[in-house]
Amino acid sequence: MRLFIILFILVLYGCSSDVLPDKLSMVYASNKVILHDSLCTRVDIVDGENMIFRWVRDSDKFLGNVEDDFYEELMFEVPMNVGDSFVLQDSLFSKNTLIYRNVCSGKCTADYYGIQNGEIRGVRLDSLSWDVSIDVVLVDQVASIIIQELFSKGEI
Repeated sequence: MRLFIILFILVLYGCSSDVLPDKLSMVYASNKVILHDSLCTRVDIVDGENMIFRWVRDSDKFLGNVEDDFYEELMFEVPMNVGDSFVLQDSLFSKNTLIYRNVCSGKCTADYYGIQNGEIRGVRLDSLSWDVSIDVVLVDQVASIIIQELFSKGEI
């Protein structure tokens, strides 16, 4: 009986949604550029003259349903010469590439979306990291994306 209770507790713990953590990646790279077609159906990161910031959340959870896989990605570029800080706001979005997409096995479209307004702020902490806050609204979408993360230098 004691063995049954222990196994039951282990099974309950193993089925808890807290056991499936999100996998986050916050990376930036220098001397890159985001290339995309006019509809953002194809997006590539290649060598170029900007800094690219890429935020990715990969999860086994979507809207509380642990059976759905969910992946979202936000990428944006800023000029290399921004110094120790940058601010991208509404009118600057047309001059910089900012792209978001989500993919899941349920209701997501896996399309890339442009970002229409909001604000992205970055402050260089040292030679290998940036503190970035993102509060933006996607093109043709109602929901906003709000992110506050530290981005580390790496490969994209």
